[in-house]
Amino acid sequence: MSTLKRIPNKAKWLADLIKQAQEWKDDNEAYAILAQLAAYPYLIPRCVTCDTLLQYESEVERSLCNLCESVRYHAQRKTEWLAKVAAMTYTEYCRSDHWNNYRIATLNRTDYRCDVCRLSTPEVGTLQVYHHTKANLGCEIPADVIVLCSKCRAEYTGAIVNE
Repeated sequence: MSTLKRIPNKAKWLADLIKQAQEWKDDNEAYAILAQLAAYPYLIPRCVTCDTLLQYESEVERSLCNLCESVRYHAQRKTEWLAKVAAMTYTEYCRSDHWNNYRIATLNRTDYRCDVCRLSTPEVGTLQVYHHTKANLGCEIPADVIVLCSKCRAEYTGAIVNE
């Protein structure tokens, strides 16, 4: 990963121009400096999306701040990923690295406890992360899934079937 290189400090440049304008007695030279100061806001590189000041050379080259670039990158990746998920069967998705990572993160979030009976893995055996809904498949949020032990899953899925 390359290191970010800061653009020279524009505030110092501005202060130097003001100091020069105050020192010079000649009206023409002072006028030229004041004209540069008036143009100063247009000389500052800004993000084309959010209009924040760009602080790094890499930002100036692409005209996007790092945050906007990250959002754009992840939106593009999400679109590509969701297209792949749409082409997968549910079983293939459940075998994907994405689901495995999300499943482990969900188990960590619940301290490896069943969301219904709150018993932990050693007490109940295997825990399963179960989808409430498959509407957000590929970009699940915590409300889309539930951690269940085998006993609670049987009751949970039975209740859904009997409704």
